[in-house]
Amino acid sequence: SAVQKMKSELQTEREKFQELVAEARQRESSEKELERVRDNLATAEREKEELKEQVQQAVAEREEAVEEVRKEIEILQTDVQSAQQEKKELEDRLTAQQQAIQDKQSEMKLSEKKGSSLMKDLKRQLQQEKRRCEKLQEQLTETRGTKCVLCVLVYCLLYKYHLYCSDCSV
Repeated sequence: SAVQKMKSELQTEREKFQELVAEARQRESSEKELERVRDNLATAEREKEELKEQVQQAVAEREEAVEEVRKEIEILQTDVQSAQQEKKELEDRLTAQQQAIQDKQSEMKLSEKKGSSLMKDLKRQLQQEKRRCEKLQEQLTETRGTKCVLCVLVYCLLYKYHLYCSDCSV
């Protein structure tokens, strides 16, 4: 019975040993799994940091690009304002020049009307003087005896218009 007791104890010890071996294997497997999880975690952390850096870099690049676009927009807005100001100045000059042209055209029309009126008046006066001269010439021809009196009259008339008779010495 002592043998049996020892066999029983040995059996118990074997069972405990097998349990310990199983637990050791389980622990070793768990430690390997834990190590694999730690490695995965470390890899994930590295990847996370790399992604974080990439995101930060992308954000910085985007902000830089946005700032460049803002500057370009400001430059374009300044260019547009300058162009609008120049356009307004050109339009004002054009309007002023158009007005000046209209004024000159009005002046020219008025001058043409005055000139035409003056020309008509001068032609009318010339015709009157021609008729008058013709009458005087006829009278002179009719009254040759009174040549001197007529010459004096013609002289007075022509002197008024700064003309001189070539037949007379007066």
